[in-house]
Amino acid sequence: FSPLQPMRSAMIYHAFALALLQCLCSTSASTVYTATLTELDGSGVSASVTIFVDNATGQVRGVGSATGLEADLTSTLVGGANCTALNGCGAHVHSGSACTNTTTQGGHYYNGTTDPWASIGYMSTTSAGVASFTFIFTDPATDMSGKPFIVHNN
Repeated sequence: FSPLQPMRSAMIYHAFALALLQCLCSTSASTVYTATLTELDGSGVSASVTIFVDNATGQVRGVGSATGLEADLTSTLVGGANCTALNGCGAHVHSGSACTNTTTQGGHYYNGTTDPWASIGYMSTTSAGVASFTFIFTDPATDMSGKPFIVHNN
């Protein structure tokens, strides 16, 4: 795995790929985190993610993509019949400090009253098993350096 690292200007169950976030650039205004995810347990899935954090407002924006996923999925969140498992098709920052197992990965990383990661993930996959995901939310938990980022399966 590779860690997500911040750049400032700006798996709990069934994980396919994961990595630790690394800080790429940092200023007082914003932080940017990135990770290149590697497969878990021979899944064949790889992914990348970039997360932009506005340090003043707590707004979190992200974009990522994954390959090697199950083909032709459509999430129930957009009217499909797939991704019904807990965290199914999810893409999340977790609260832990390592990617070793579910204990070190921790749960979803947030500090508000509602889990902003609950509905974040890829909404569909192509016939080749490729997916992309984007997200935007506001939460006080914005220091993501060294936190696991996990792409879950269907």
